[in-house]
Amino acid sequence: MLPALLGTPERADIEQLDCEDAKRYIRSFAAREGRGLHFPGVTAEAMNALRRMLKFNPKDRICAIQALQSNWFRKNPNHSREMAAPNQVTLEFEKEAEMDENRLRESFWKEVSKFHPEMQDMSE
Repeated sequence: MLPALLGTPERADIEQLDCEDAKRYIRSFAAREGRGLHFPGVTAEAMNALRRMLKFNPKDRICAIQALQSNWFRKNPNHSREMAAPNQVTLEFEKEAEMDENRLRESFWKEVSKFHPEMQDMSE
């Protein structure tokens, strides 16, 4: 779905990946321009922030501080509650050497559930 919306990554961006399996997988998609993201009723400012957050290459992506300083986040009524972490956050599952898709999904679900306890019942 994302390659259709965002387009396939540039070859140089793919080559920067560490994992050869990931490179091979991404190269398996036919090169194409993305159709772009379109959400009815979403402001141009919100779409711009989202596009900047979804860049394939992390070096091109905006960081959390830049995102919070974007026009869209500044207009958010809860903006005053937002803050940046003093250090880079590393999630426990990022330390695992081998991770298949199911394990990654399970780890994401577990992490999200910490902040949304009402979702814990949905995983069973």
